[in-house]
Amino acid sequence: MIPRTDRALRAGVALYALGCVASYAVPSPVGSNVTRLATLMAGPVVALLWWRRRPVALFLAALPLLYLQWQAPVRDLRTADDNREVTFAYFQPMMTFLSQQPGPPFRIEIPFTLFHWEAYAVAPEFPLARGWERQLDTKYNQLFYDGSLTPARFDAWLHMNAVRFVAVSDAELDYSAKREVALINRGLPYLRLVFRTRHWRVYAVKDATPIVQGAARLTALGPNSVDLQAAHTGAALIRVRYSPYWAVTAGSGCVAPAGAFTRLEITRPGPLRIAISFSPTRIAARSPRCS
Repeated sequence: MIPRTDRALRAGVALYALGCVASYAVPSPVGSNVTRLATLMAGPVVALLWWRRRPVALFLAALPLLYLQWQAPVRDLRTADDNREVTFAYFQPMMTFLSQQPGPPFRIEIPFTLFHWEAYAVAPEFPLARGWERQLDTKYNQLFYDGSLTPARFDAWLHMNAVRFVAVSDAELDYSAKREVALINRGLPYLRLVFRTRHWRVYAVKDATPIVQGAARLTALGPNSVDLQAAHTGAALIRVRYSPYWAVTAGSGCVAPAGAFTRLEITRPGPLRIAISFSPTRIAARSPRCS
């Protein structure tokens, strides 16, 4: 379909096809999102190629190509107009309650709503136990998808991920959240209702596990950084997912994996920060990274 003279376009299509195959063969957060470029570009590319050569074929293909390109944004705009949970006001009472809680920064679990608006409205203010990416959620939180969720496994998951509060909304649920909310609605001995509004119920986790344990306490948790205060030297377990790109950017210590999470060996007391710092030499590394 692409003329041989359009070498750059032919090469681009070939590379994109290889990328699509690779994204399906190798598990990653990209997943089916790789097809979005084709959805966006297929219509304009076909129009440019067929405008002079095949005008009749272009006319016949126009409607399905326009549908392919426009149905997703039109659907999303209609969904946004029909759902109250897309407004910040819907989340504000729950977030106000959370902002009034004492102690170090904490993580919350919000069972996925249908369109995951909590990842947009809440995550900038409070760390979520589960985020936007379905691909990462199925990797790390398989119990919400494989039918193995039980009260005991849910309790263990809450502690493993250092969840202090569980917030349940009355919005339409994602399919992965229905069993979770059903368990909560039946009553769980380790969840205590501490706040309720028209749209929200917030539960405190009994004897919640803190995000940081050991020789330091958590002072701030950002999307790509962790701030701590160390009273003495020693090790601290940080319940954030390990990345080979974690680096000690303030203070003195070494960062290393601790299973799926992160371990910080503190060599000098005081304030510390670890942050994501990319380096080609750290790709797939599991060795400690020291300041």
